[in-house]
Amino acid sequence: MTSARLAFFAAALLLAAGCAGSGPATRPAGDEPRAGAGFAVYGYHVWWMQEAWQDVPLDRLSEGGVFFFELRADTAGVTDAHGWPQRWDALRRAAEDAGTPLYPTVSVQGAERFERVFAGVDSARAVRADALAAMRIADAGGLHLDVEAHRSVSEEARSGFTRFVRGLRAAMPPRARLSLFAPAFDRADAFDEAALAEHVDRLVVQGYDLHARGGDVAGPVAPLTGWGGTNWRAVLARYDDLGVPREKLVFTVPLFGYEWPTRGPEPGARTTGPGRSISYAPMDPERLPNLDVSALERVERYGKERDPQSQSPYYVFQTEGGQWRQGWFEDAQSLRAKYQFAREHGLAGIALFPLGYDDGRLWPALFEPEAAAGASR
Repeated sequence: MTSARLAFFAAALLLAAGCAGSGPATRPAGDEPRAGAGFAVYGYHVWWMQEAWQDVPLDRLSEGGVFFFELRADTAGVTDAHGWPQRWDALRRAAEDAGTPLYPTVSVQGAERFERVFAGVDSARAVRADALAAMRIADAGGLHLDVEAHRSVSEEARSGFTRFVRGLRAAMPPRARLSLFAPAFDRADAFDEAALAEHVDRLVVQGYDLHARGGDVAGPVAPLTGWGGTNWRAVLARYDDLGVPREKLVFTVPLFGYEWPTRGPEPGARTTGPGRSISYAPMDPERLPNLDVSALERVERYGKERDPQSQSPYYVFQTEGGQWRQGWFEDAQSLRAKYQFAREHGLAGIALFPLGYDDGRLWPALFEPEAAAGASR
């Protein structure tokens, strides 16, 4: 994934609370969006958002978690748990009361480390031991993997990762859940997604950064259609061609966006430099100084447009110095469209990342369609 994704995940890990050895909690039959052929909504709370999880309806999530445990391939065990468990007792209790299981995530970032870990049997064993240690510390009933190469890797490392996942599954308790992030297109062919899917409960597919922060053109971060085939329909078609069952696929939706300097105001204009990450709602500048721009603030000042191809919202403005800038993000209308896309195409669900970047304002897009329609105007 892109540098923006790296900034978010930062080799951190997703924690879990209770529910050891169990699958997703049972939900009321008519409680959207949990109803219908097992369709699920997942959500990820990042540790630097601190207490923002209190504004999240945890009881509405099928599964979720917090990016917590940091592991290293060359040492055994957890090197940084970000205050777990004492600091997060309230979150653990809330998740348990909500019946929402949360799973720890092991992260390996970059092609160099990917090669070192998965082309080396001893390193892969160390990471497997670390992953299982994180699961025990979190008292969790499953694991989630965030392994990203970002470019091509050797066949030894590629096949080694598949063997690692197979071995990890075999070492986990029988009822434990295992999932992993998967690239939208994998143009470097670093992963054998079809083989990996055989050993996991779900592939959580990167549904965003289809226009990346460092990209050559500005455009929708998670387009449904259009844009030269760089969209959700094309991603789904790729996984269909690979033979991955749709009921194992979860598409991830960003609660952030990007704002780029561009050569002109038209959608798809070439960028003149890297973009900046923006939140949907205003963030506390003392807590998140790198997110000092929000889509809502920009839209209030410059207005909102909607791209008919992708159904994504955006804004455009020109600075006093004459520099064009355009920002792309998700709102209630586009989020609801992605939810409907996933349901209509038989996917396992959608995942929201990161929780809190919308200040809770986008939840009605999933749970209260009438309110969502009003929020989109």
